[in-house]
Formats: sequence, C-alpha cells, structure tokens
Amino acid sequence: MKNLAFLKVAILLVIILALTACGTKAGNPPEPVLLAQSLLAEQLDVPVEEMKIVSFEEVEWTDSCFGLGGPAENCAAEITPGWQVFFDVDGKQYEVRSNQSGTIIRSPQL
Repeated sequence: MKNLAFLKVAILLVIILALTACGTKAGNPPEPVLLAQSLLAEQLDVPVEEMKIVSFEEVEWTDSCFGLGGPAENCAAEITPGWQVFFDVDGKQYEVRSNQSGTIIRSPQL
C-alpha cells in the first residue's frame, strides 16, 4: 500500500515537472525571439536591455501577414509558421508576431 502511494506521488511530480518545462514563460529564448526583440527595440528606439521578454511560443499563423493584415494588403492565405512574443517595455505590453526565423515582425500596437 505504501509503495502504491509513493508511486502516485512520484508520477504526479513527474507530470508537474513536465508541465512546468513546457511553459512559455521566457527562460532561454531561442534565436528567432531574440531577433524579434532586436527589431522591436529598433522600431521603438529603446535599448534591448530595457525590454523584458514576458512570454513566447511557436505558432502557426493563418496567413502570411501573421493575422494582422489590413484591408489594403494582399496576404497569402497559407499556414505560416512563426512566433508570438510578448514584451514589457517601461510597463507597456507589446505583442510581436514573427516569421519562423524572427527576421520579419509585426505588432498590433505599432
């Protein structure tokens, strides 16, 4: 009976650790996220050091404009792999959407 209880606790701990490791909170951001950060810093004219990466995740956008195309834009209706990143700059949140390499970014706030 004690072995069964120990096994349940061990399994629960493994599940919790696995879920924690899968989170999107910024830890060691991949290169595309850092490139997007650099491009946003340029657009905002702020040093990268003053930007905090809040979270990031890989996504598949429904079009080539990362879901942010305007009425006058031609956006290819194709699945476009990329990143969704949230930054904090002086207390203001910025969402950045990018291509898979992080070299093209768009933000609904800009």
